[in-house]
Amino acid sequence: MASRFLLRFGLFPALGCRVPNWASLAEPACSLQIRWGSWVARDMKRRQNVVMHAPKRLRLKAIAECRLLPDELRRRAATGLRELPRNSSITRIRNRCVLTGRGRGVLTDFRLYRMAFRRLADGAQLPGITRSTW
Repeated sequence: MASRFLLRFGLFPALGCRVPNWASLAEPACSLQIRWGSWVARDMKRRQNVVMHAPKRLRLKAIAECRLLPDELRRRAATGLRELPRNSSITRIRNRCVLTGRGRGVLTDFRLYRMAFRRLADGAQLPGITRSTW
């Protein structure tokens, strides 16, 4: 279980696993932000919190899940995980549109919600995107 976790998060790069780029989570996708509401600002704070606490959270989680280690050490690691801020967990991040801040219907590859993507694609403002014809 622990080795699968370590492989998943790239702690064994010698085996060909990619190491996650935690810093890319805190960067906006483009500089064309039109509207920044409180939800977007809150999400950006969460992303920065994840970047700041990711290495410590990863180490503690690996220790807590490793069944080969003594129970006392695993309990201390679990306590350390509970003491970290809740917003430092990567599951608290919500994908949002970079133009409008909308949190639903977001296309992950473009970080745009579906209607903004459609408007930009129809206006030929997204390179390489064409309407399908058959």
